[in-house]
Amino acid sequence: MLIKSIFYYISMETIQIWGQTMIDNKYYFSSIALVLTSLSSTALAGPKENTPVKRTGQVAGEIVATKQGEDVVLVDDKKKHPALVKQNLKAGDILNTNEKGTLAIVFADDTQIRLSRNTKLVVKEVAKGIPSEINLVRGNVWARAPRGKSKLRIKTPSATAAIRGTEWSLQVTDTQTNLQVASGNVELANTAGTVQVKSGEAANAKPGQAPVRSLIINRTDREQMLYFLPSAPAQRSRNDFLGKTYEQAYLGEFEKALQILNTAESSGKNTPELYSLKARIGLLTGNESIIKDAIKTGLKNNPEHPELLGLSAEYKANYLGRPDLALIDAKQAAQLAPQNAEILLTLSKIYLERRADKEALNTIQKAIQSAPNRADLYVHKADIHLFQNRPNAAQKALDEAFKIAPNISIARIGYGQIQSLKGNHDAARKEFLAASADNPAYSKAQLRLAENYGRQRELQLAEQQLDAADRLDPNSPYTPLYRTAISLDQYETGKAFDGAHEALRRFQARGGIYETLSENRETGSNLSRTFRFANLQGLGRYYGDRIFDNFEATSYYDQVLNEEAGLFSIRQDSTSFNPANGDDIQQISSFLQGVALDPLGVSNSERNLQISKEGFVEATIGGTYIASKNDNLKRGNASLQGRHYTSLGNGDLPLAYSLKAQTTVFHDDFSETTRDSSAYEGYLGTEFSASDNVAVYGTFKKEDRHISIDRTQFLKQFGGEHDFAEDQYFGVAIWNHSIANRKNFSIATGVDIKDDFDVVYTPVQGPAGNNYSKLTENYKTTVYLASANYSASYGKIDYKIGADIFTKKRVQTNLDEIISPDDTIIDSLTIDLPDRKGSQQRAYIDTRYKINEKITVQGQVSYLHTKTDTLLNGIINTDKQDYLNYHFGAAYEPVSGHWLRAAATKENLTVIPFTLSPLYTIGLKGSLIPAVDRSAIRSNVFRWDAEWSNKFFTSVEYQDQNFDEVSYATPDRDALVFAFDGSINQVSVNANFLPGGNWAVFGNYTYADTIGRVSQIRQHLPFVPDTTGNIGISWTHPKRISARLKGTYIGNSVDTQNRPLKSHFNLDALLKWEPFDKRMELQFGVLNILSAKYETRVGVPAPGTTVFTSGKIRF
Repeated sequence: MLIKSIFYYISMETIQIWGQTMIDNKYYFSSIALVLTSLSSTALAGPKENTPVKRTGQVAGEIVATKQGEDVVLVDDKKKHPALVKQNLKAGDILNTNEKGTLAIVFADDTQIRLSRNTKLVVKEVAKGIPSEINLVRGNVWARAPRGKSKLRIKTPSATAAIRGTEWSLQVTDTQTNLQVASGNVELANTAGTVQVKSGEAANAKPGQAPVRSLIINRTDREQMLYFLPSAPAQRSRNDFLGKTYEQAYLGEFEKALQILNTAESSGKNTPELYSLKARIGLLTGNESIIKDAIKTGLKNNPEHPELLGLSAEYKANYLGRPDLALIDAKQAAQLAPQNAEILLTLSKIYLERRADKEALNTIQKAIQSAPNRADLYVHKADIHLFQNRPNAAQKALDEAFKIAPNISIARIGYGQIQSLKGNHDAARKEFLAASADNPAYSKAQLRLAENYGRQRELQLAEQQLDAADRLDPNSPYTPLYRTAISLDQYETGKAFDGAHEALRRFQARGGIYETLSENRETGSNLSRTFRFANLQGLGRYYGDRIFDNFEATSYYDQVLNEEAGLFSIRQDSTSFNPANGDDIQQISSFLQGVALDPLGVSNSERNLQISKEGFVEATIGGTYIASKNDNLKRGNASLQGRHYTSLGNGDLPLAYSLKAQTTVFHDDFSETTRDSSAYEGYLGTEFSASDNVAVYGTFKKEDRHISIDRTQFLKQFGGEHDFAEDQYFGVAIWNHSIANRKNFSIATGVDIKDDFDVVYTPVQGPAGNNYSKLTENYKTTVYLASANYSASYGKIDYKIGADIFTKKRVQTNLDEIISPDDTIIDSLTIDLPDRKGSQQRAYIDTRYKINEKITVQGQVSYLHTKTDTLLNGIINTDKQDYLNYHFGAAYEPVSGHWLRAAATKENLTVIPFTLSPLYTIGLKGSLIPAVDRSAIRSNVFRWDAEWSNKFFTSVEYQDQNFDEVSYATPDRDALVFAFDGSINQVSVNANFLPGGNWAVFGNYTYADTIGRVSQIRQHLPFVPDTTGNIGISWTHPKRISARLKGTYIGNSVDTQNRPLKSHFNLDALLKWEPFDKRMELQFGVLNILSAKYETRVGVPAPGTTVFTSGKIRF
C-alpha cells in the first residue's frame, strides 16, 4: 500500500511546469522554473532503512533529492545503503544511480551536483575554503559551483577538470570525457595537454590524447540539467505509444519521446493526450515551438479539452507574459473540470500572479478537497500565505506537505523564505540550495539565493545566480530588478541604471503588468529610486509615473519622493536658499495612502539589503552641524525601526513600526534670533488578517523663535520685532479592507491641532523712558477629520469613489502688555476675539482608463461644500459656499520612450490635512501654489518625457496657472506675502545624462512669468525668481561613497515693494560615506563655495560659504 500511495501521488502531480517564481512573495510565470518532484527512495528500499545514517566528523555534503533505486556506500562501514534525502556525505563515500535513478547533492562549499542514471561518483574531499576533489567514474553530471569560492577538481578516467566557479556538465565513459560549460571557465587537462574551456564552449578528452576544445552550436542548458518527467508505473507500462513516451521521458530521453509522439501523430493518433504530453515535454525542455504547436493543434481538434486549456494558460503566462489572457483559459478549463486539482492549481497560481490572493486561496482549497494527498497543493497554499505575510500559516501548510511527501524539494523554498523572514539567513540558504540543486532552472530558488548572497555581501555568488536566471529566462523582468536592488545597496549606480532600464523594457514587453520588490515609504520603488539615488530626478519621476498602479503602495511613495522643486524659494535646513515645494500638506496623504496598502512598509532598514520584508530591529543616533559666517545650526536625531512576525491567537500578526525624534537649534547672528524646534514622528502598521490592514501615524512638532540680545537694545536698533512659537499635533488612523482582488474599502480618521503664539514687540515712549509694547496673539485651531474611499477595477478601468469630512474650530486670544525696560508689566489688556467654526464636506469620483498600451486617460469630478460660522457680539454669522472641481488628463506614447501627457485641473484649496482621494492626474499636478483656504487654482499642465537612449533623457513641461489668493513666507521665513488675482506661466526643461560607470549628470532650467496684486499694485510675485536652474554631476563608488557637485542659479526677483533683488549663483559640494558595513554614515559638504553675495530681502544678506557636517551610527 505504501508503494501504491506514493505512485498515486506522483501520477497526480506529474510535472509542475508552471514556472512559478515568487519575488517578495509575489508570483510571476517564468518559462524556466520547473517544479519537479521525486519518488521516495524509502518506498523503493522497503522497511529496512528509511532514515539517513547519522555521521560524525567533517561533513562533505548532503543528498537533497532522489528518484528511484539510488544507493551510497558509506566509508564508515563500506556497506551499501539506500540514498536518502538529508543523508550526510563524507570523504570516501561512493554514490551510485541505476538505469532509472538520479540524485541531487549540495556539497559543503555550496557546489550543487545532479547525477543522471547509471552514474558513479566518489567523494574524495569537499569543504569550504580548501581545494576539493571528487571522482566521476562514469555517467553524466550537471553542476553549479560557487563563483569566486570553489576550488574543485573532478577526476575522470580521461582527464581532470579544474573548476573555478562555473556551471558545467560532464559525460564520462571509460574511454572518453565530454565537457560542456554554460558559464564561467573550466580547465580540462590530462598527461597529454590542457585546454581552457569558456562559457558556450565544449571539450573532449580521451586517454593519452590532448583535450580538444569546440563550440557549442545548439545550447541545451535544460537538457544538461538532467531533467526527467515523473510519471506513475501505470502510465509507463501502458502497451501503446503513450506508455513508451512516458517511459523515455521518465528516463530523461526527451528526443526519443518526441520521436514516438511525432510518429504516432503522423499515423493519425492525434488524441488530446498526445498533444498534452508533447506540450509538457516542451515546457520541461524549454522548447517554445513544441509547446505552441502542440497546444494550437490540440485545441484546434479539441477546443474544450480542459487539460489542453490548462496548458494553454500556462503557455500564455510563461512565454507570452500575459497572465490576463492566461486567466481566461484557466477559468474555462476549471469550469469544464471543476474537480481537476491540476487545473485548479494552475488557476490558483495565475490568480496569485495577478495578486488576487483571496481568489488564489479559495481555488487551492477546492483543489485540496479534490486531491487531499497531493503535497504540492499544500506547498502552493503556503506560498499564498507567504504572499500575505503570514509565515505561521505557511509553516502549517508546509507541515501538511511534508507529512504527505517528506522529501518534496519544492517545499524547501517556502521553508527557506520563512527562515529569511525570521532572520535565519544561513538556514534559509541551505534550503534554497537544496531546492535549486533538485531543480537548477527554478528561478524562484535562484532569485532567493541571489537575495541571500546579496544580503550577506557575497556579491559574486549573487551575480552568479542572477546570470543563471537571465541565461535561462532572458525575458523575466525580475532578474534585472533584483540586480538593481543589489547594485543600489553596493553603490553600483551604473549597474543599477542598466538593471532599471532593462526591467522596464521587459515589463512593457509582457503587457505592461508591473510588479515591485519589497520597497517602503522611504525608498519608493527600486526602479524610480535608482535614478533619485544619483540625483536624476527627471528619470526618477518618469519611471515612477510609468509603473504607477492605483493598488501598489510604492506608486504613492514615488509620487511624493519624485515631486520636483517649485518656484517659491525658502530657506533650507542647510541654510541655503533654493526653490522647493515648501510644506505641501498633500504629501502626507500620498504617503498614508501607500501605507494603507502596505502597512509593513512603514519601516526600512537603512543598513541591510531587504528585498523580502524580513524581520529586523534597527536603531540610529546622529547629529548635524552647519555653520556660515552669520549663522549656525545644530541638530540631533534618533530613530528606532523594526518589523516583527508575531502571533495573535492561532493566527499571524505581522507588525512594523518607525519612531523618529529630532531637535534643532538655529541661530542667526545678523538678526540675533534663535529658533529652537523639535519634532517627533511615529508610524505603526499591521495586518490583522490577510484582508485587513491598519496604519497609524502621529507627529508632534514644536518651534520657538526668539531674539537673543537685550530687547531694549534690539528695539532701538531695529524698531520692532516679534517672537513666534507653535505646537502642532497631528494623528491619523487608517483601516483598509481588501474585499477582493483590486477592490478595497478604506476609512481614515484623525485630528490636527495647532497652537500658535505670535509675540510682537514695538517701542513705546512713556514717562519711564523706553517702554515697549508686547502683544501676544494666541491662535488655537482644532480640526477633526474623516475620510472614506472605495476603489475597484473593472477590466482596464480603475475607479475611486469617496468622501472627506472635517470640522474646524479656531479660538484667538490677544494679550496686550506695556512693559518697562526692567521687564515690569505696567499695564495689560486681554481680548477674546470671535470664535470661528467651520466644516467642509467633499465628495469625489475618480476614473483611470488604460485604453491600450499607448493611451491612458483619467478624470476626477468633486463637489465641495463649506460652512463657516463666526460668533461676534453674540451673533452667529454663517457663510456657505459650494464648489465644483475637476481633474482631467491623458497620456499618449506615440513612439517607444516618448511620453506625452496633458492635464487640466481646477481646485478650491481646502484645509483638510488628509484625504484618500487621488492627488495626481496621469502623474501630473500643478506646481504648489500656497493658496489660502477655498481659493481657486486653475492649472493646465503639458509634459513631454523623452528617453532618447539608455544614456540620455529629457523632459519639457509647461504650466499655466491662475489663482485667486495666495499667502506665503519670505525666503527667510520672517514675513508673510499676500497676493491676489494672479497667474503663473512657466516652462521647465530637464535633462539627465549617464556618461557611463557610476557617473550621472543632471540639469534643469525654468522660466516663469508671474503676476499678482500686492498691496493694490499689480507686479511680479514677490521673491519668485523669473528664472531658476541647476546643473550638477554625481558619482558613487562601491566603497559606499557618493559625491555630488551642484550649481544653482536663482534669477532676478522683487520684494513686496517691487524693489529688485539681484540674481545669484551658488556652487555646492557634498560627500557621503557609509563605512563599516553601513554601520556608520558620514557626510561633509561645502555650500556656496564661491561665496556669492546676495540678499534674501532688501538689506538682509544671505549666508556666505557654509560648512555642512553630519554623522550617524546604526545599531
